[in-house]
Amino acid sequence: MNRIFLLFLLLPVFLSSCETGLRNEVDPDRLNREASKLVVACFISPQDTVLAARIGLSTPVLGSVTATNSFLNVTNANVTITNGSRLAALRYGNYNGLGVYVVSARDFPVLEGQTYTLNVETPDGKKVTSQCTIPGPPPTPEARFDSTVQESGFSFSNGVRTPFITKEYGLRLQWTDPAGQRNYYRAAGFFRYQPITLTNPALVQPPTVSTTFFDNNGLQADAASTDGTRLVSRRGIYHRYNNNGGFFSNPIVITNPDNTTTTIFCPTCTTSITGPSGTTNISPPPGSISNPASQTIDIGKVTLSSIVRQAELTYSLLHVDENYYRYQDAIWRQGGSDGNPFAEPVPIPTNINGGLGCFGGYNRRSVVLKIK
Repeated sequence: MNRIFLLFLLLPVFLSSCETGLRNEVDPDRLNREASKLVVACFISPQDTVLAARIGLSTPVLGSVTATNSFLNVTNANVTITNGSRLAALRYGNYNGLGVYVVSARDFPVLEGQTYTLNVETPDGKKVTSQCTIPGPPPTPEARFDSTVQESGFSFSNGVRTPFITKEYGLRLQWTDPAGQRNYYRAAGFFRYQPITLTNPALVQPPTVSTTFFDNNGLQADAASTDGTRLVSRRGIYHRYNNNGGFFSNPIVITNPDNTTTTIFCPTCTTSITGPSGTTNISPPPGSISNPASQTIDIGKVTLSSIVRQAELTYSLLHVDENYYRYQDAIWRQGGSDGNPFAEPVPIPTNINGGLGCFGGYNRRSVVLKIK
């Protein structure tokens, strides 16, 4: 599950945007005459259980952009991958809710140090190709855990200001950078647990919550001044708890006892999930603003083991190639400027010959911790 979650975390949606005010100054018919290009997103590693590639067509758009009007999925391409001695075809299908081309790693294992070529061809004659080389294994990461308490908002009623206090549980990864070579890294994390506040006697097993952390802000590269030194990642927040509704992450995925899933975007709200096996209520815990059973709780003294159970935390360090790093870094910086009309445009690099996107390689080392 962790590998699948991480795999599709690395398949970004290709978006571009124009200001609505340009509609009166630009002829959309002329804008759309530019030929569509094949767009490829494929990231492979020796740790993958499947190799997956997302293939689409770029579509120039004017005005508001969504994932559906800026990227057209291609379902009939001929997609192959080779290391020079072996070749495998990737078949299109629906995998974990995404339309992608896949091949099992059992049929085509990925090995460090080898160079792979990805070829994509469509029935109308469009062709693209790209290469990537799998980096060596990353150093073993160590985690430095911390927690902070801070005001995250407030309510104001009848002249009384009530703060919302949040406790964040975070970590940073640290590792020793191999000297004498340029290295690119990415920190990644996955946290799965059962909230103790989710209780219902009618259910044999409470729901399981799955979250990811670090995301693209975990990218990092060494430099001449840091070559061979001890490197430290940015802080990743894997869990939050507040006095206005308990746990929250945005979004969180609830796995119900009947294996159905529900995504929650308002974790400070009371939510009910009803399935064949019963109803689960996600309610604010005692001591919260909306559950005044115990207003004297000191959130600073709340321990993680008192609010979650069956918890498993996985943190990973990825050694990525340069194409992977530059592409994901540009995607992250572009997302940070989204909606800002004064932000400078971020060009998205590509190593897809004849098209757009990225074919990149990485090597992952993970540590799994059971939290009691």
